[in-house]
Amino acid sequence: MASSRSSLHVVHLLPHGTQPHPTLAGILDSQNASVVQKHFEPGKALPKFSEKSAQVDVFLVQCDRSVTLPPPAKELAGSSSGGASVTSASFLQLLHSLSSSHPTAFICVCTVDPPSATGSELSRPESVGAAFAPSSAAASGAATAPAPTAGSGTDDPLFRWACFAQSVHMVTALIAAPRDLTEALRQVAAIKAQREAAAVDKAQHVPVYTCCWCPQDGLPEDALHAHLPLFHAHTVQPHAQPCPICSKQCTRLGVHLFNDHGPQGRGELASETRTRPNVLYPYALVVARRPRDGRFLVVQEFASSGYWLPGGRAENGEPLSEAAVRETIEEAGVRVKIKGVLRMEYHSNAARDDALRENASYARLRVLFYAEPVEGDEEDEDSPSDACKTLPNYESVGAAWISLEELKHVRLRGSEPQKWFPYVAEGGTIFPLQVLKE
Repeated sequence: MASSRSSLHVVHLLPHGTQPHPTLAGILDSQNASVVQKHFEPGKALPKFSEKSAQVDVFLVQCDRSVTLPPPAKELAGSSSGGASVTSASFLQLLHSLSSSHPTAFICVCTVDPPSATGSELSRPESVGAAFAPSSAAASGAATAPAPTAGSGTDDPLFRWACFAQSVHMVTALIAAPRDLTEALRQVAAIKAQREAAAVDKAQHVPVYTCCWCPQDGLPEDALHAHLPLFHAHTVQPHAQPCPICSKQCTRLGVHLFNDHGPQGRGELASETRTRPNVLYPYALVVARRPRDGRFLVVQEFASSGYWLPGGRAENGEPLSEAAVRETIEEAGVRVKIKGVLRMEYHSNAARDDALRENASYARLRVLFYAEPVEGDEEDEDSPSDACKTLPNYESVGAAWISLEELKHVRLRGSEPQKWFPYVAEGGTIFPLQVLKE
């Protein structure tokens, strides 16, 4: 029987003149990875690789606060700010080159900044919103730049979106979230091992599939089930397409594959399509504000749909306040304490024809909670209480803390952040939790 792990071929890219971060070196050693280090320079071509495209499993792009974001005019012109800094133009071009030349490799941007409000900060001149639009070629206008985010670059929603717009698969912070990178590499290795086992042991006639959104082929069912959320959490999905496993025409293929195939489909893990409430669908949403700087928590939603509030459906018998805490941990990686209630909504609609509501009528109860991050765990220095999730999975692409000014420059899945973040910041009424009790 084949091993569940396979040795990874990793290319570690570093800005010219920098050294590998010791945390990253330790993570790669723990994964038994074969590593090639390459340095890149601002405004210069991608380093040459002796490895063929299919031989590179992972690109780890190390960066720090030397990454600067020039105005759109400079970015479009391809100019550099000079010195040793990596301008956004050259940095984003590097990421785009990697995804174009190695479409099946896992690409992860690793920031190495300590999560400290007193540390160096990401420089963002004017027009940062346009410069970080999903298409860098569409930049225009001259909006005032939001204040830089203190701490890790992965806390910055604009930085995250710019990287993902270049088909990056993950943006993480080595110091704040080393476990996320370790888990991502473990999953990539497991997927590779399953592909290799299926290719070697052809006598078992294990069905294999090609990914719907990249050229990766030879994926057994469980490997495809793991590959899609890890590699394509941010990929825009067509309105309707057939499932590569069962050929069912799906309006939300990612939801279908996750719930109806793999461990969930076999009943080994809970499936949303098999554990739904019969009549009432209760949902909990969370407006979480960080008191020390007034920033609000946003989740980077699946399929490039934008940022939104953490939250989701309560499980059978689960109190809504507990569902709010659980969903915030699952989608954003942040533990919060529920402080009050902002709004309660009740809707009775005819359901859409999708995986959760099979042409049946349904009622939806939605409660919008106000919360704040809990105090840090002194025994767990690797996981600050307000450090956001960076590992892409079925729950989300990641999360970030956003300011009201930055909110004007990012894509949003819905209008709730635009309504409720200013409401809370301006001292709007927050009702006590007792309103939910008899």
